[in-house]
This record gives sequence, C-alpha cells and structure tokens, in this order.
Amino acid sequence: MRVTFCAAFAALLAFAGSAEALEVKFYPADYVYAYELDRAHGSSSVIVHNIAIINDGAAPVTLDAVSIELMAGDRAIDARTLGGEELTRAAAGGAGLQQAGLLQPLAFQFGGEQLLPANTILSADLTLDPGEALIVTSQVFAYRGARDGVRMRVDGLHFTPEGAAIVWRWLGPQLIDLAHGTLPAPIDPPTPVPTN
Repeated sequence: MRVTFCAAFAALLAFAGSAEALEVKFYPADYVYAYELDRAHGSSSVIVHNIAIINDGAAPVTLDAVSIELMAGDRAIDARTLGGEELTRAAAGGAGLQQAGLLQPLAFQFGGEQLLPANTILSADLTLDPGEALIVTSQVFAYRGARDGVRMRVDGLHFTPEGAAIVWRWLGPQLIDLAHGTLPAPIDPPTPVPTN
C-alpha cells in the first residue's frame, strides 16, 4: 500500500539583510510516498530522494549539518541529522559523479534541471562557493504511526572567512554608528566582487 503525504520541502535560507542565501530543492518536489512495511505493527517507510543545497548568494558558505524531519502536524516526530562526515561523503560522491561526466546521463533522476540548474558545479567539500551545490541522495526512514510531511533544516550555517569579511564591511560601520548613538542611514548590502 502506498500513501502520499505532502512534503514541506521548499526552503530558502537567507541571511538577514544580506545577499547571501542557500536554496534547498528536492526532486520529486511535491510529494513523498510512504510504503507500508507491516500492517500489524503500523510500520511504514519513506525514501527522501535527491536533496540539493545550492549557494545562490554572493559569498562562500560552509555547511555543518543538515536535519531531515518527518512531521505529524507541526511536530517533528522522526529526525536524522547528517553531520560533517556524512555531508563530506555526499559532497565527494556528487563531485565525483560530475567529474566523471555522469550527471548528464543521470539527469532523469533529478528531473532534468528541476533539481540542479544548468551549469551548477557540485562542491567537493562543505564550503559552497557562489553557484555551487551539494546533493544528498536517498535518505530512508522507517517509522510507526502516521506522518504527513517532511521538513529539512540546514544547521550550523556560517560564513567562510571571506564571506564574513564581506558582511562585516557592510554591517560594521552601522554598528559603530549605533554605538556612538547615531542611527545609520539605511543602505543596501554590497554586491561583492570576486577576488580570485
């Protein structure tokens, strides 16, 4: 028996007031199918396929952990956290597929460009430069009872030293003005120019 539940997937993590952002995309994007494992015990399974974390900002961002949660209403009932070790393996695997030229033949698995926009580079490590992505594939859950959604969070998110410098050059003068009792004039965050 196959049960459909809505996947609370679309997520955009933006840094307050800055141009830095991570986009989290899934394929398939709208639904996840739960399959009954044992009717007598009320157990089911679900596979969350193809998660892309894309840095669509202007500065590098380093990932520490990713949490995938199965929801019942607004409560996370089951959770899996992928830490540095698991994410490093995922990054190396995705970058290896891309370097071997295998992403194009496997595009059907990612819905063509629905998961990864054209010309996206898969990062070989946990620092996503602007335009780079990391793919996490096939997370399998087994559970008892009912679940009606999936939520994902990118935890421990922080700027690389280069990204922190860009934000500090924008935010620092405003904080100094506030410390001296003057309100800074509102300004748009800078658009950084790559230094490499």
